[in-house]
Amino acid sequence: MATGYAIKRTEQLLADFQGCAFDLSARQSLKTAVKSLLERHSVKVLKSAAQHFPNAGMTLFYILAESHLAIHTWPEKGLVNVDLFLCNYSRNNNHKAKAVLRGLAELLKPAKINQYKVTRLN
Repeated sequence: MATGYAIKRTEQLLADFQGCAFDLSARQSLKTAVKSLLERHSVKVLKSAAQHFPNAGMTLFYILAESHLAIHTWPEKGLVNVDLFLCNYSRNNNHKAKAVLRGLAELLKPAKINQYKVTRLN
């Protein structure tokens, strides 16, 4: 068992954006906008991957310096599912995670948002 490290609490943010005004079939536009959003909030991306589906849907996954961001789009439903986790290993990132989620909402312009917060330990 490791010693000398304090266990901290952090928040994993989950959201369902329904009725998005953003053109979810515009895959490259979404990738570019998300990358810009992460840079604007000083979230360091280590790797990213995208999986495209026949319905123009896409899963975007970002491995971040302090965890991950997953975005799943359903253009035929106007739906986007988001899973964002920024651990608090080197600093408290809760404010940054909330800002990124707000930025995604501003970008996607959903008619309705269901948001969930899971308290995690790290």
